[in-house]
Amino acid sequence: MTQNCEGLTYDEWRAAATGGVGRDFFSDDFARQQWAAGIDPTEWRAAHERFEMPREGMETPWGPAQSVTPVLAGIWCVGTASHGGFYLSPERQDRMHLLLRTTHPLHPFPNQWYEEDLDYLRVVLNFEDEFRASGLHIDVDAAAQSFQGWHPETYKNWRTRCG
Repeated sequence: MTQNCEGLTYDEWRAAATGGVGRDFFSDDFARQQWAAGIDPTEWRAAHERFEMPREGMETPWGPAQSVTPVLAGIWCVGTASHGGFYLSPERQDRMHLLLRTTHPLHPFPNQWYEEDLDYLRVVLNFEDEFRASGLHIDVDAAAQSFQGWHPETYKNWRTRCG
């Protein structure tokens, strides 16, 4: 049987990710992508179980939330006295392309937070069709250009794989 870089077969990974109770949060294609990437299944399950709906007063990487505004289903803009950013539901985070996620160990924020200065561009690019169709005042083309300027290699690799 084929194993991923963590030494788990796909069936072992899926059982660990669902807690062995058959509760699925994801499609088979998505699960295979997570397995192949070596995503830790117990950390993945824990992120789903500890998700907190965004609300004023909740803790963020920048302090207590002062405002929470829905952007798209599963995406909120959260502001504090000093900063803010996008907050994603576990389902939205799962749909983030691996190249655009903020899950790198050296990244300063937990993986469902995308700060407002630069990281939010990752979310806009990942869900660009939804942002274009939403009627929100977010210029997707400008977001792409800005992200490309700040992260040219990531942008090139993402565009090469995702069109």
